[in-house]
Amino acid sequence: MARYDPDSGQVYHETIVRPPSKAPVPWEHSCHGERRLDHFSRHGADSLLNISLRKVVYHVHTLEAAILRELPSAIVEMIWKAVRDSSRESLHVWKMFVDAGFGSKSLPHFCRVSTTQQPFINHFTIMSSPHFRWVVDLEIAGLQQSSSNLKSLADLCNLENLTIRYPKSSKYAYFDDSLVGALAHRAATEGALSRFRMLFVQNATGITKEVFKSLNHFPALDIVCLDRTGVRAKDDDTARSHGWTSDANEQRLRSQYGSGGEMRFQQMAKAYRQKRRLQDAANLPFLQCHIGKSAKSCTTILDWSEVFAFERIWPRDTAPEATPSVPYTASDTNPPMKKLKLRNGKSMGIHQILDDL
Repeated sequence: MARYDPDSGQVYHETIVRPPSKAPVPWEHSCHGERRLDHFSRHGADSLLNISLRKVVYHVHTLEAAILRELPSAIVEMIWKAVRDSSRESLHVWKMFVDAGFGSKSLPHFCRVSTTQQPFINHFTIMSSPHFRWVVDLEIAGLQQSSSNLKSLADLCNLENLTIRYPKSSKYAYFDDSLVGALAHRAATEGALSRFRMLFVQNATGITKEVFKSLNHFPALDIVCLDRTGVRAKDDDTARSHGWTSDANEQRLRSQYGSGGEMRFQQMAKAYRQKRRLQDAANLPFLQCHIGKSAKSCTTILDWSEVFAFERIWPRDTAPEATPSVPYTASDTNPPMKKLKLRNGKSMGIHQILDDL
């Protein structure tokens, strides 16, 4: 029971102790569902702000985006921090804060479904639901299931970055050329994976040079990083014939993301994705999901002789523009650059003129 002291401005918690022989009355257990908030409380006095904040956090699933829009940004940030600290963030709650315009924070570790013992198919059944179509960054590690389960990746319409990591010398690496071909077929016929831009694959020997025949069916895919797959250095000509090059991009990989074999594959993929997001738009919240237990053999130090990074050769003026997958409400810190009007009547930005020199 909480009592307010008007003199000190504090709220004191009182506990009524009864003999064990006395039966409890019904009203004593009316708040039984709020026992999970005990870790918030402290012994002794507590402020009204903390008590109110705990109540809001406990009932955060009942809030609406319209209510959050009317609150000051400092209050909204305080509520969100309390939600994160209490591990009560769900997909519904996260989407509500995004819809309310709270888009100035990056949420890379929102939903982590790792070290679980449930069947792999159950995860993709959940991820195929409309709620998990918000997934932008997906990492699958160390799972030994058939390729039919992986085909449901095409249902993630907002997926941009996909990382597939198998243990070293895995006999169950079902992510192969035929699976990529099946996903590419859905992308070409049904418009699936229209935002899919970056693919990272490790220890999947079923990925060979034949995969380049299917990659062009993904309309936005432009970066493919392969480590210990069936692709070899001699397959560079095959990749180039299908519109993919590895020369400049591989050199940039080695110079920026670890030289001399001192960087791990997972770190390289993360750095690559972060740099891409900084180039696209700043401060965009996104949903990252991890599935499967991360095996130690998946994090071995890179052997650059087996790492190949391919970049798509886009025809002039056909490269896809960056489209944010969630509402972007943060202030624009980069004002538009001044444009120059040329003699031919066209307006071009200064950076475009410099790029053409």
